[in-house]
Amino acid sequence: MKKNLAIVGLGRIGRTILKKAVLQDLEIKLISDKNPNIKNHAYLIKYDSTYGEFSGDVIAKKESIAIDDKNITFQQSENISDLDLSEIDILIDATGSKSNEEQAKKVSEDNNLKVIITKSSTFADKEVVFGLNHNIIEESDKIISGSICDANALAHILNFLDSEYGIESGNFISLHPWLSYQNLVDSSLYSFSDPNMPWNEFSLGRSAVDSLIPKNTTAVDACEIILPNLKDKLSSFSYRTPLNTVTSGNLQAVITEEISENDLYESLKQRFNDGELFNFEEEDLVSIDYKATDYSLSLYSKSIKLKKKLISLSFWYDNEWAYSQRIIDIAKIL
Repeated sequence: MKKNLAIVGLGRIGRTILKKAVLQDLEIKLISDKNPNIKNHAYLIKYDSTYGEFSGDVIAKKESIAIDDKNITFQQSENISDLDLSEIDILIDATGSKSNEEQAKKVSEDNNLKVIITKSSTFADKEVVFGLNHNIIEESDKIISGSICDANALAHILNFLDSEYGIESGNFISLHPWLSYQNLVDSSLYSFSDPNMPWNEFSLGRSAVDSLIPKNTTAVDACEIILPNLKDKLSSFSYRTPLNTVTSGNLQAVITEEISENDLYESLKQRFNDGELFNFEEEDLVSIDYKATDYSLSLYSKSIKLKKKLISLSFWYDNEWAYSQRIIDIAKIL
């Protein structure tokens, strides 16, 4: 029997999850957002500046949106606790709201449903990276975190290198596309998920279209939850780029084992070339070539270098499209 799903938060990730869920024949019964304008939501589902026009029919009604003749109820709310969830088995919280994270357990218990949070969360019973540790999910778990886009790429590489060769220390740098809370022109910046708490990095308030913007990242913090044996061994940093999607990550890791560069290359090729979660890329491609790909990561073969015990490598991932697919994958497990 199919489970009934609700998607709360119709931002970039929420809409992408919705479209993927419809195309993969999941039973979406409810969508919700704090913006009450149903016509606006239907328009944004149909037309997307990053991925193009959605192939299905999207029609706004009085209290629902019909996608390919499938009627999906719409409820306006900022809080998941205010929703009518009587018919829902799995709720996907894509709001990014800490308040909703805090409400998730009570909502789950009151409505006998599972909640998937699309971010790293201390309120989750289990935090998982699909394809790495999703088998730890148990029937009793109510709140599941799908971690973050960066960890859904980086954690796989870290786990492999540490398991095979032992990681002594390392550093990760990401070139990450802009996000919706950034500005088109220079201005003050407030956190989208918590508007009462301004960011301390004033550079994030600068125009997102003109510059690479330096920013601290929680990529390693999220990976340490999945891979606690690597705690305090890694550092990370990020730059926001003037691109709408696809992140490039560069990892440098000092390992404990002696290996040759050729052996490293072949072992990485064997591990990250399944054509489903991973892609071992031997073509000279650029970021746009990975747009709308489902791979958790595409490892760029020509970036693989080894100097003594220092490994350097780079990989690509569509931080919206691929991450949304991983959330769908978790929903299918539940």
